[in-house]
Amino acid sequence: FVLPRFFFIAAEGLFTKMTDHLTKNGGDVWYRNPTPNTLDPTTGDAIGSTRVLEVSLDSIHALYFRRDVKESCIVAYRQGIAFLDEQTGAIEVAKKLIGDEEQGMNSNDAGVDPQGRFWLGDVDTSAFMKGTEPRGKLWRYDPDRSCTVMDTGVICVVWRYDFEGKTGDNPNKTKLIEGTDFPQGRGNDGMVIDETGNLWIAMWGMNEVRVYSPEGKLLQSIKFPAKCMTCTTWGVKTTTYSL
Repeated sequence: FVLPRFFFIAAEGLFTKMTDHLTKNGGDVWYRNPTPNTLDPTTGDAIGSTRVLEVSLDSIHALYFRRDVKESCIVAYRQGIAFLDEQTGAIEVAKKLIGDEEQGMNSNDAGVDPQGRFWLGDVDTSAFMKGTEPRGKLWRYDPDRSCTVMDTGVICVVWRYDFEGKTGDNPNKTKLIEGTDFPQGRGNDGMVIDETGNLWIAMWGMNEVRVYSPEGKLLQSIKFPAKCMTCTTWGVKTTTYSL
């Protein structure tokens, strides 16, 4: 679940706090209610009235519109991937990735590549507590509904992959930003990349969003009056939104 406060950062580092239920970049953000709403990314204003949409899942972590499927989204939920009907809240589980017996595992952030593939990472929260080998995976869900494990042992480290757009393969990887050396309860969370290749990373438990160069050098740290920043996304030309 996301926090019930929404922030956006201007490129020069100024920020404004908005406390209404808002959404990111014209899409929907999900709250514990859950309550979807719409945001005009050119002004930052909420559009329309609040609409409560009851869903049967225990959480929705990320969602994207489906091409050529009206009023439907692909979503990441705690145990995998599902399709959501925007009007009724009806859920169709597309792929269950985490079994009921896998304690300490849940899906986390997700994204869509230019070819329409849905990429999803799951996280092993027990590895943080016990210091065990992490069981997290990086998954690729293709438009033909096939699902492939693309990496294993995933935990809070930012890796740079050699990505093959045509095939969706990621044959090689390089560690870009360390993430296992933070104190417990802190670390890298959601991120976006800008047109120059810089990464804007929400830092969980650290009251900040960090900006890194394509080589992994820390360029800027933007502080917020909110401890657990979870996700960043782009709005208008000079605005970054963060939850």
